[in-house]
Amino acid sequence: MRWLLFSVLCMVWIAPISAQDNIIPAANRTYEVYLQQNIAGETDLLLFVDMLDATADTVRVTGERYTALGDSVLFYNPETRTMMMATPDGNIRPHPFILMNDAARRIDWIVSADQRNIAWTLTYGSGDSIRTETQVASITGVGQRMVLEDGARSDGVRALPVAFSVDNDALIMDAHPDLIGNFAPYTLYARLFRLDLEDGDIEVLPGENNPCFCGAGIRAGTLLRLAVTADLQGFNIRKINVNTGDVAIIDALRLPNYTQAGNVLISPDGTQAIYALSEVENFGTPQQSLRTVFVHVDLTTNQQQQLSIPITDYITPIQWTDDNISVLLISLDRSGTWKIRLDDGNLVRVAESSYIGKIHARIDE
Repeated sequence: MRWLLFSVLCMVWIAPISAQDNIIPAANRTYEVYLQQNIAGETDLLLFVDMLDATADTVRVTGERYTALGDSVLFYNPETRTMMMATPDGNIRPHPFILMNDAARRIDWIVSADQRNIAWTLTYGSGDSIRTETQVASITGVGQRMVLEDGARSDGVRALPVAFSVDNDALIMDAHPDLIGNFAPYTLYARLFRLDLEDGDIEVLPGENNPCFCGAGIRAGTLLRLAVTADLQGFNIRKINVNTGDVAIIDALRLPNYTQAGNVLISPDGTQAIYALSEVENFGTPQQSLRTVFVHVDLTTNQQQQLSIPITDYITPIQWTDDNISVLLISLDRSGTWKIRLDDGNLVRVAESSYIGKIHARIDE
């Protein structure tokens, strides 16, 4: 169903998040995709906002971990245990080659920064017998192959894909605690390693032989690894050049009792980053309370500074705007998109739905 943008988002009109410089041919449209969760307590609603005329196509789906990929949105339907794809024309179909089999109990995936390649890992077993299989392919399925078979392991660890290298010739992966991560408010990593996709060689990244179970981010050839200070008063950052192995330490921003941090997002040019830092009291109880701030990291001067005032929500950075002066964020608990500017730290809600990303879909005339 096709609607005007303001009637779908149920909000005061805002301009599209990213400006379009040129008119897009009708046969090849760019869409910004948003998500409204738990519509009528049942399904989710994907909103495909046409960047040319600001109308939106809506598609009802059941799923999780929605990912913009090529001309569609990729997601997992836990009810049917199927990887699915949805497009603006309402077509919902199983992914042609990323498949769950009956024995697998979970699937994790990542897409390369250039949207050319995808990696996915199937996990089998549990407890003291876990094994994983990791495959890669182009997004069209060309070159599909198994690149890592790990286990069975008795240490409660499974392989987890984290990111592609800049030139897509390697995967950054984590030796990930299977259950602990389910209880952490942010995505944390235990032991990051590099998997060469040509020869299968595995190289533990610098400092990962004795890491903490902490947040990390990787982009533009830079790995940022959070490490809690000895006095539990903040997080130092280990900045690693993935290509050369050079390491620099960025001193912590000291905020007492802010002990949860993660979801590090590096800018495309590798000059700055942002992450979420939270104080959580009475975690997991009805009395739980939360305060979150966002931290800006200048990677040219190697300094951290508090960017925002505290808020009482889990809101996480997901994407830099095209000019690298603002960051888009979404809530981990409810629908919505926010934007924070680096120059003033103001956090402004810009959409009632959660931003997923852009797709480029062909329109049949």
